[in-house]
Amino acid sequence: MSRLEKYKEKRKRKRRYIISLIFVLTLFITGIFVADYSVNYMISGEKKTGVFNVQSRDGTHTDIIIFDRKLTLNTYYLQRDYKNLIKFIKNIF
Repeated sequence: MSRLEKYKEKRKRKRRYIISLIFVLTLFITGIFVADYSVNYMISGEKKTGVFNVQSRDGTHTDIIIFDRKLTLNTYYLQRDYKNLIKFIKNIF
């Protein structure tokens, strides 16, 4: 086997490993979400996942919940900056 063929095979093998890893991780994550969705529906009757959840509390706060740990984001500044950006773009065009 020549040097060119050897490294060509290495690249093919590396590509197969990466594709396999992505497939396995996707399958694993999908399985976790499906199991969590099913358990939540059987126990509480709610059709949602508990692993990852995004809820809007009011107009300016958003809760991101991952594994029952809550992160609250104040979206007031994002909304204000978005409106200012839209005004800026409209003034240009």
